Amino acid sequence: VRARSEATGSDARAARAPIAHAAHWQKANVTLARTGDAVAKTGAIALQVRVANLPRLTRGDSADTWLAITESGLSTDVPRGENAGRRLQHGAVVRRLERLAVTAAPTANGAAVWTAAPMVALPPQWKRANLRVVVFVQERNSRRVLGAAAMSANAQ
Repeated sequence: VRARSEATGSDARAARAPIAHAAHWQKANVTLARTGDAVAKTGAIALQVRVANLPRLTRGDSADTWLAITESGLSTDVPRGENAGRRLQHGAVVRRLERLAVTAAPTANGAAVWTAAPMVALPPQWKRANLRVVVFVQERNSRRVLGAAAMSANAQ
């Protein structure tokens, strides 16, 4: 797979131009909503996912719709190595990642391509207030993200 652009992560100037360029690309309309109260016994939440207006896919590619549960506010105490004795704070850690579907090419009229109603279990050891649900559509071969939506796992 050929990269669309490259830059060293610490070179903000080199990263800004391709990010700004990508912001103008057509994106899929991905919506995500809660459909009911959490199931108390399992801590599960019911979701509604809808993907519409999927942009044209790269020739020969398909798109996957992914669901991720992330948790913020996590850290690790490092006992050995170059970071020994430090506590490392983490950004959003992916606690769960699952492919919901392989999404077909867009329809001619841009109608909804795919919908789902997943029930997602949230283990009790995860801090519910720090959880986010993320759904994104990504080309399988190029890994280009075509659209995304996110919400708090606590949202009503």
